[in-house]
Amino acid sequence: MQLVVVPRSGKINIKEVYMISENSEIEALNILRYWKASEQLVQSILSMNVGESELQERIELILQIDAKLKVMFNNPDNIYGFMSMPNNHHLLDGFTPLELVDREGKAGLKATLKLLKGMVSI
Repeated sequence: MQLVVVPRSGKINIKEVYMISENSEIEALNILRYWKASEQLVQSILSMNVGESELQERIELILQIDAKLKVMFNNPDNIYGFMSMPNNHHLLDGFTPLELVDREGKAGLKATLKLLKGMVSI
């Protein structure tokens, strides 16, 4: 159990309580931007309104997808372009992975990771 000291202002930095690495959050934000995700999609995926454990899970999924793409491809255009390329895989049905994420949120991130894991194993 972690002891949380509440400052006099009464405001708690939730990231400190849940130990979300600010670097991981920034890295996920940068990855989403490299993928050419719209600002609306970025805000939707990384919204603080979802709760800290949910946000942490989304960040971890983004980092895992990025790691898989870096194993699959050497070319940065492919690494960062994959998420915005239409794909005929049955999970995507001609849509881009980002469109899937936009439609399904965390479930779309999980489906994209599952697709990539089926294509390569690290």
